[in-house]
Amino acid sequence: MAIDEQQAHIYKDLKHALLVKFDISPGTYRQQFWSVVVPYGENPTQTYHRLKGLYRRWIRPKKHTKDQIGVIVIRDQLLRVLPADIRTWVKEHEPEDGLTAARLALQYVNARRGASTRLSGGDQRHPIQTAPSRPARRDFNQPTQGANLTP
Repeated sequence: MAIDEQQAHIYKDLKHALLVKFDISPGTYRQQFWSVVVPYGENPTQTYHRLKGLYRRWIRPKKHTKDQIGVIVIRDQLLRVLPADIRTWVKEHEPEDGLTAARLALQYVNARRGASTRLSGGDQRHPIQTAPSRPARRDFNQPTQGANLTP
């Protein structure tokens, strides 16, 4: 996004141009929040404050109700536990909530199995057999590669 010199002196316009240019969005903060990498030299208290700031930028709790935050977190966790190929396909369709994401995942599974892409809620069960990819658990008592976690 190009910005003229006059707009560059208006904070709101400059901020918007920079956020667009560097693709900084709630999604960017979500990815950083869920990252399992702890910056070198960061102690647990610093990690807490960094995560708290990323959470606020991702979820924007002052702009959302508790229910809306729940929708965001549940959708995100559902996406995290899906196998990579399904997750990618579902994310491309930008589901607004977890139920929509689940229906899209079911549609993907049904299409790959040659079954109907009908999304009726009947007793059609198509469990996803692939193990989800999960990040390793963080134990601050055990240093990780590249991380100095001493207080």
